[in-house]
Amino acid sequence: MYDETVDNNLRYIGSDVNNYVLFNDELWRLMGVMNNVVLEDGTTTSLLKIVRNESIGEYSFDNNRSFKNIYSEVGIKDTLNSGPYWNRTSGTCPFMTGALSSTLTTACDFTNTGLTENAKTMISSVVWNLDAVDLSSSISEVYVQERSGNTTWTGYVGLVYPSDFLYSVNLSEECSEKTPSEGSETCYDDGYLHMGYSITALASTTNSAIRVGDALINAAWPTWNPMHIYPSLYLNSDIKIVSGTGVESDPYIFSL
Repeated sequence: MYDETVDNNLRYIGSDVNNYVLFNDELWRLMGVMNNVVLEDGTTTSLLKIVRNESIGEYSFDNNRSFKNIYSEVGIKDTLNSGPYWNRTSGTCPFMTGALSSTLTTACDFTNTGLTENAKTMISSVVWNLDAVDLSSSISEVYVQERSGNTTWTGYVGLVYPSDFLYSVNLSEECSEKTPSEGSETCYDDGYLHMGYSITALASTTNSAIRVGDALINAAWPTWNPMHIYPSLYLNSDIKIVSGTGVESDPYIFSL
């Protein structure tokens, strides 16, 4: 379904959709075709966006006691783009057991689940918009708010946006008239995305990130609190689907 935003992205929606893809030798989900994506060189294009089907583990969004919630400044960004996950190795990941915890990291091992060199050749470096959102706004307003300012980060691996989750759900007529806050525990059970951190901060606080998935969108989640991490990324524009039907047992296969 087209999301009817200013970019009119074409998205998969619903809880039972055939959008499985084989990427990095594992199952991911094809979220759709995202338009007007800004590449690292400043040009814009349409790209396929995917998200890992299973969590890579539960980690803190950030492990700095200043409790930052801007993705470009937090620990999980480093894990995904320059640390153990990116390098397909073992190491440490951000992990705090409490706001005043002396524990800041935990051992993590991505020797079998980190990005392969072949997978990295398929990823586009893009400009990720990082503006905070107000969940008492409408869904369409949340999408605009994510992209309304100058807070950006350019890189390869991010997380889903709140709007990615909101537009992945097949909303009832009643729920389509509610704001995300109003429908946070009743309206989002018909979607395929699992509960985890999103890439976006909450507008009303400096120490919380928004968690999404499994019938819930909730902002009251401190950035130190470990939560499932589902990497998300944009594929290069020359990537093509060469086989598969998109079902879990026969996922789409990509090729350069």
